[in-house]
Amino acid sequence: QLNTLHRYYTILDDDHALIRLLEAEPELYFLLVEAVEPLRQAFGEKTLLYMRIQSGDEDSLLKVAVWLPANFSNDPERALRSFDAEWWLNNCHRSGGALVFDYEMQDAV
Repeated sequence: QLNTLHRYYTILDDDHALIRLLEAEPELYFLLVEAVEPLRQAFGEKTLLYMRIQSGDEDSLLKVAVWLPANFSNDPERALRSFDAEWWLNNCHRSGGALVFDYEMQDAV
């Protein structure tokens, strides 16, 4: 599973932390694989996808960010809304609240 995720995503945490989260929330793996194509449709084929775990007091959350160059020609909010409407809203219930999607701009501070 991890090798497949590495093909599509840049993982910003150590693999062991991700493995623990996927063991606790096994549906996340399938969602992550399925999300690649809808993300590319919304943001473009050449976008980079980053993944990081955000840990709170009791829960961990997996955040996927589409990394966009400063010269991204489309409206990133519109692209995210398109992804939400076309795919995520129909599938978010499968995540158990442990997965979020967002974007980050290259020149963001």
